[in-house]
Amino acid sequence: TVASDEIASAGLLGNPNFAFSPDSRFIGFATGATNVAQVDTNGVEDLFLYDVTDQSVHVVSHVFGQNGTTGNAGPFGSPAGTGNGNRFSPNSRYLLFSSGSNNIAQSDANGSVDQFIYDTADGSVAPLTRAFGTAAATADGIATTALWSPDSRYVYFISSASNLVAPGVDTNADSDSFIYDTTDKSIHLVSHPVGSLTTAAGGLEFLAFSADSRRILLQTPR
Repeated sequence: TVASDEIASAGLLGNPNFAFSPDSRFIGFATGATNVAQVDTNGVEDLFLYDVTDQSVHVVSHVFGQNGTTGNAGPFGSPAGTGNGNRFSPNSRYLLFSSGSNNIAQSDANGSVDQFIYDTADGSVAPLTRAFGTAAATADGIATTALWSPDSRYVYFISSASNLVAPGVDTNADSDSFIYDTTDKSIHLVSHPVGSLTTAAGGLEFLAFSADSRRILLQTPR
């Protein structure tokens, strides 16, 4: 049971922008309260995580390397909003979110909303749309679709970015389909033509993951 005073102190009272994790341990929520984080001076709503086991509150949309400081812009949507891709992984470990902050990633100069993955195990944040060859820099385009695999290892997404994979691979000036692997934070091109694993062929429409998360059912755009 989460007491009402605990909810109020966490900024959740009367706040519709929240969602429970599948295992019911965490509540992801967005609030404009300025006294939830250790440092919050951006004047906008921020994304937080409430842990019901110890009643602790953690900043999700935090500055790179500063877990107690909110980013310089608000989250794009809320944990309860599926339209913007903000959602917990099926195993409740990760929270996928979008933000316009340019100081959540180690390097972010694309001037657009980016997608990130928050790890509840250690409080770290990694860009979903990470530029190839970098540790934590955002790519030059955003993800328009982001969906978890049943085992929570993969995120399928479509992106207009041209530098998610090695130079010379994505040259079609179109949105393409990719897979993000949470085990090593690697990104793999999905929408490649028959006979080639290195040439982008354009985005594919997602239909379903297989139950074991090994396969993805896709179709060409209508």
